[in-house]
Amino acid sequence: MLVCGLGFVNSPPKTAQTFVTFLRLEHIVITIPLTPYNSDRMNTAEQERLEALRQYGIMDTPPEEEFDNITSLASRICGTPISLITLLDDQRQWFKASVGIDLKETPIEYAFCAHAIRNPSEMTVVPDSRKDERFADNPFVTGEPHIVFYAGMPLVDEDGHALGSLCVLDVQEQRLSPFQLTALQQLAKQVVTLLQLKKKNRELEQLLDRLERENKSLEAELRDLKGKGEGR
Repeated sequence: MLVCGLGFVNSPPKTAQTFVTFLRLEHIVITIPLTPYNSDRMNTAEQERLEALRQYGIMDTPPEEEFDNITSLASRICGTPISLITLLDDQRQWFKASVGIDLKETPIEYAFCAHAIRNPSEMTVVPDSRKDERFADNPFVTGEPHIVFYAGMPLVDEDGHALGSLCVLDVQEQRLSPFQLTALQQLAKQVVTLLQLKKKNRELEQLLDRLERENKSLEAELRDLKGKGEGR
């Protein structure tokens, strides 16, 4: 079973069915079945999600102030010492921006946010991981940094792909107010807007580079034709 944050719990048998509880912003709690994140065969939707993430070209990029500002603001609004912008591929959970923790990434089997991205419209909330059998044995709960509280909002792009999560974590039990939940949701949308803007800018730069190369090639052909004409 995967968990939403920076750790893991013992995986159940493949024949077992696991469940996860999510908190909607309107405070309706639902429980739905959840299959293990790492399966022997990725389904089409997951393959499409991974391809979408790849096209953003964001993994392993240097820190950027715009993203750092969002995690800082999320931490202040929610009153938590830790805030992360996470992106998940098939191997790891990578942190584009972070507050209150020195880690840059974790293996995918330690990715709390793997729960969140499976339910793109849901805010995933764990008030106290110590009292939750899914997280009680988590090494990031039992050991440093002793995570107790987690809340994560998926980063869903315009095509419906959940790329990662904006999450806040605390070392003590927490309950976010409706205002804080809504703010976290809105900040997650701002992260997606930034990601999409940077993707479009990168695509534009690539287009301009291609046009410049084609222009130089045409200029060379014209010079060649002109030279041949003058040689007659």
